[in-house]
Amino acid sequence: MAQGAPWVWVRLDALEREPDVREAATAAIESGADGLVVAEGGAGAVGALAKVRIVEARGSELLEGGSVVGRLVDVRGPQDIARAIDALGHGLVVVVVTRDWTVIPLEDLVAARRGEGLPGRLLAQASSVKDAQLALGALEHGVDGVVVAAGPGVDLRDAMAEVRALATPPERYELATGRVRRVEQLGMGDRACVDTVDLLEPGEGLLVGSSSQGFLLVHGETIENPYAAVRPFRVNAGAVHSYVLAPGGRTRYLSEASAGSLVLVVGRDGLGRPSHVGRLKIERRPLVLVEVEAGGRAFTAILQNAETVRLVTPSGHASVRAVRPGDEVLVHLPPGVAEGGAGEAKGRHFGRAVAERVVEH
Repeated sequence: MAQGAPWVWVRLDALEREPDVREAATAAIESGADGLVVAEGGAGAVGALAKVRIVEARGSELLEGGSVVGRLVDVRGPQDIARAIDALGHGLVVVVVTRDWTVIPLEDLVAARRGEGLPGRLLAQASSVKDAQLALGALEHGVDGVVVAAGPGVDLRDAMAEVRALATPPERYELATGRVRRVEQLGMGDRACVDTVDLLEPGEGLLVGSSSQGFLLVHGETIENPYAAVRPFRVNAGAVHSYVLAPGGRTRYLSEASAGSLVLVVGRDGLGRPSHVGRLKIERRPLVLVEVEAGGRAFTAILQNAETVRLVTPSGHASVRAVRPGDEVLVHLPPGVAEGGAGEAKGRHFGRAVAERVVEH
């Protein structure tokens, strides 16, 4: 299939007013779109905004510089799949729109593109993040890219962020070694247990912290123990106020995570992959505060005080019941944190990092 990350294009050809086109094009470009589809004759209206590939839609044809470079194929039956395969065989970019049937047509097209080594590029228009995920995972190889259509009620920036998270290959997050300064039992509180829709490997978990200054890597429940059955999809993540890191460097409060939410699973090697929350369980449990120092600053995480809750360490993992001051654990310091003065860091506004002075204790 395609080399590198899948393309993410945005269709603007359904927008009629030029101001709407320019506004949506700006949002798409700022969100990292690889290409834009505009109505015929509309390339000039957005071409000056940034250097991004722009193709014009003329009926079912996609034009670039006056030449046909692709096809729009509305898949309603086998004859449409045949037309798409023919276009792929001629090296064209094919944007398919599926309606009542989605999975089977995409699997047929991916099988042809992959099995026959067709030179074209196969893109699937997605009306939801779920559709994008299906397209990118079809027959495990997936399509070459996803197309997001701008229109009424579509928050293009949010849609692009979610699709980008799915289309981005595993990302490496810098992990540092932090030293435990304090371990303090706090008594009872509400903690969130995150069940993902993926099986976690030993050494993988979620990055959790009480502030945006630093995150501890909390291990998944993949370790055999005599107290409870292994739950390899679960991370007993921490108190409900805690931040958990999500794809794209965004955060969300653990209390806000719910079925379908995206979180970031990170391994000891720093490789991160997006995963959806399948279930969130909030229960009242005894809590423990773990304070860690790294990068010249101290930060905390509040976790359930139980033997099965573990932190990832440079050489393995350690139960929070056994962690003591002086022990080493793996942490993540968000970009820009280490450069600030004591007590300063990038703030967070609705989960996004903001360049402002913030003091958190």
